[in-house]
Formats: sequence, C-alpha cells, structure tokens
Amino acid sequence: MRTSTPVAVLGLGLMGGALAGAFLRAGHPVTVWNRTAVKADALVARGATLAGSSAAAVAAAPLVVVCVSDYDAVAGILDGPLRGRVVVNLTTGTPSRARALAEEVRRRGGGYLDGGVRPCPKPSAHPRPCSRTAGRGRCTTSTRPP
Repeated sequence: MRTSTPVAVLGLGLMGGALAGAFLRAGHPVTVWNRTAVKADALVARGATLAGSSAAAVAAAPLVVVCVSDYDAVAGILDGPLRGRVVVNLTTGTPSRARALAEEVRRRGGGYLDGGVRPCPKPSAHPRPCSRTAGRGRCTTSTRPP
C-alpha cells in the first residue's frame, strides 16, 4: 500500500490555496500556513491542518511548497531547520535570487526546486496542473507525481 507524502503549503493566495486543495483531493496529509490565518479556514474544513507558524508548517512535512509574492517574502517565512525537507519555491523572481535561495536551503540541509505553475490559478485546482521545476537530481526524482 502506497502512503501519500505529507505536504506543507506556505502561502494561501489564489495559487497556494488551489494547490493545497489539489494535494488534499489527491489524498496527501496537508499542513497549511498563511500570514492571515483566516485564509486557511476552508482548507481546514476539508481536512488540512493549520500550523501556528511557518516554522511549524515546515517541520510538519518533508515536502514544503512555498507560494508567496516574492523572494523577500520567502526569506521572511522559511524558518526552522530544513534537513530532510525538499522546498519547492513557486515564487516569481530572478534566476540570481533563485540560485541564492537554493544555496541557502542546501546550507540548511534541505533540497530545493524552483518552479512555476501555468496557467494560473483556476486550472491548478486540477490534481495534475501543468508545472515546471528545476533543481538537483534527488529532489527532482523524489517529488515527481506517480
């Protein structure tokens, strides 16, 4: 029997909320966090767990999906140890910011994938949205859908 990987989603705007919903529909245990906690209410009603902090969300799952406005926002919320975690950052930014964040995540013991989801946000409610990611070997193979 295959078990579903627990997932944490940081950022519950249109895209993050849709992705968290898709993970729930696919049977993954989902922990969510947003600066404005009320944005998690509908997801919690559907079975997600609301974390009290971004660090608690990161600690709850080996796969951490970050979907916030920019890299400065990511730096402000990606708290706690990252050993054993794969961070999938779906934030828009420059290649140099992506490389710097990847290095920071690796320095803290985690794996890093940088990516995006298209088209957005409504089609992301589908369990298999069109997405692209870039990162190093183990991270790319360990996060592929079945």
